[in-house]
Amino acid sequence: MATAAATDFGTDVDCRSGVPLRWGLVSGRANVINALARRFVTATGALPDDTAYGLDLRGYLNAGLTASGLSQLRSSIIAQCELDKRVQSCDTVVFDFNAQASTLVVTLVISDADGPFTLVLAVNDLTVAILNQGQTAAAALAGAAVAEATVTSTPGRDESPGPSGPPGPAGSGAGGIELSFPKTVATNTGAAEIIEQITVDFSGLTGSTVLVDLVGRALSASGTATFRIYVGGTYDALDGTLVGTTTTTSTSLVEIQISSSITNPTGLRPVKIVGTSGAAGQDARLTSYTISIR
Repeated sequence: MATAAATDFGTDVDCRSGVPLRWGLVSGRANVINALARRFVTATGALPDDTAYGLDLRGYLNAGLTASGLSQLRSSIIAQCELDKRVQSCDTVVFDFNAQASTLVVTLVISDADGPFTLVLAVNDLTVAILNQGQTAAAALAGAAVAEATVTSTPGRDESPGPSGPPGPAGSGAGGIELSFPKTVATNTGAAEIIEQITVDFSGLTGSTVLVDLVGRALSASGTATFRIYVGGTYDALDGTLVGTTTTTSTSLVEIQISSSITNPTGLRPVKIVGTSGAAGQDARLTSYTISIR
């Protein structure tokens, strides 16, 4: 049986920033990944003929972003990915800051015509690097090889070092996990069911307890909608450690939050959001939600 040919994503010079020292060509999904990497080392508005192009992630490394700022950065990253017509959607943006390495790791789950794939970027003051496929962020930050998008000068841009600022506060090095879902999930059976389930690696969190925080917007078409979050247990089962519960009777979207500390489960564990609608045939809906684990 003949296998279907991979989608033609075009062919371009194999580079992620600036002009390569050695010329080569790249095709397929690797060409898409290169194109996305170039977006994240280019300042917005740097291209006169495409002022929406670019989002230099290096500028956000020490920006001291609030929760609202992180949400806006997620939206901007998603928008940049989806400006590439070969990208069907960017479904997940996860931030993980390593204070000791002064590196922000951004994990993206992207879908193109060949299906979903993961793009992991390591951002420091000088570079935006693509981590090797299948490599964990922890391994890369420990010194494993990465393919770097080297900084090059842009005409008219002064990249000389500025004066040294005062020392910042010492970091804990504990890190954290940010899971962002710019989508909507719902249930209308009237019974509790899993509406979101993801696998999270807790091994990078060194504390004996972790704070799990869910924020989002929800509604109930009728009656009282209930949302719960569980960690651990069996995949596809209504079990695990209950983090907390929240309810809403609002028929229009309102802000909700579930936040509580639990014992660190360590290792790879499912994180499950369970919803229960107010009645059969009536939606309990959750949208634009974020799960933070620290």
